[in-house]
Amino acid sequence: MKLAFSSLFAGMSEDAANKQVATTVLEAKKTLQEANNKKLATSTVSILTAAQEVVTGQLTLVRSLRKQEKDATERMRKVNLANAYFEETGNFGPLAAYLPSHIVQVVCRELGVDYPTHEEQKIPDGWKPKEVKDEVVTPENKDAPKA
Repeated sequence: MKLAFSSLFAGMSEDAANKQVATTVLEAKKTLQEANNKKLATSTVSILTAAQEVVTGQLTLVRSLRKQEKDATERMRKVNLANAYFEETGNFGPLAAYLPSHIVQVVCRELGVDYPTHEEQKIPDGWKPKEVKDEVVTPENKDAPKA
């Protein structure tokens, strides 16, 4: 190895050989730094991509929860309307549509009536309760004082 090294610098002065070695070392350090910068850039891009995927996933979850809240609020409104219909008319058919079927079957058996048909489970179009007792709680009115 020594022979190869010395032949590399054959005919050069010691100062010129030292400068050549220093230049070669600097170029090697620069090449290594560039490689490290590329690795860092690649890692940074990977981290940012992963972070974006987490944000996208959380956004999807928030949208899903908002839809679930909207659906649940609508279902509560319908149950309250069916309950008001039952209280005013004594017809539990519309309310039966929202209750577990085994409970409806027990009530029907106790009352000696048939299970409500699909048509009997509908509230007549345009029917409005005389008095609204329980308002559906939504994020907008959850802290509002009750009248």
